Amino acid sequence: MTDASIVYQIDSFNTERNTPGAGGKDWGLLVKQLKRSPIAVGGDEDVPETVASLIPHRPPFLLIDKILRVDPEGLSISGSRYLDPQDAIFQGHFPNEPIYPGVLLIEMAAQLGLCLANYQRYKSRDRSLPWEPLKGYFTKIHHALFIHPALPDQTLTIRVKIIEEDPLTITLAGQVYHQSDLCSLSIIEAYH
Repeated sequence: MTDASIVYQIDSFNTERNTPGAGGKDWGLLVKQLKRSPIAVGGDEDVPETVASLIPHRPPFLLIDKILRVDPEGLSISGSRYLDPQDAIFQGHFPNEPIYPGVLLIEMAAQLGLCLANYQRYKSRDRSLPWEPLKGYFTKIHHALFIHPALPDQTLTIRVKIIEEDPLTITLAGQVYHQSDLCSLSIIEAYH
């Protein structure tokens, strides 16, 4: 499966389950697609803004180092994070066998998704008004999967695509890779 085919499949994916009594959304097909192929982030959009100008998070909880590419038309973005071996999180998770916590991998995807939502808002804003990025608050993790551990001294690549958005909430598909190894994938919803 190519990057282009996963873009089509995610764009055409119907999250509403048509089975009577299913009580919600069926994310299974999307999860299978996300396990097989990276989210495509096309375009050559120049991103002069820093991560800190697009989201309200600050160290030590700013988990995105850099935005690599943004595709506003494809509703996708990629970024990176270096896992510093001196990060205090590795001292306790787990001593002598440090692994970056999975919940923080999900948070990386959420922060990068908020960067994308705010980037779109920033580009279309009324320039006469002061700029303040929207805050995002998790409301639900629809699905999370952890496949490969994220370890000290690795640089991770995060890829996020907006699946659904309305004036109150945003649903994102996120992947975190170390090189070609998929560390985690998640489907998350946030209030913004």
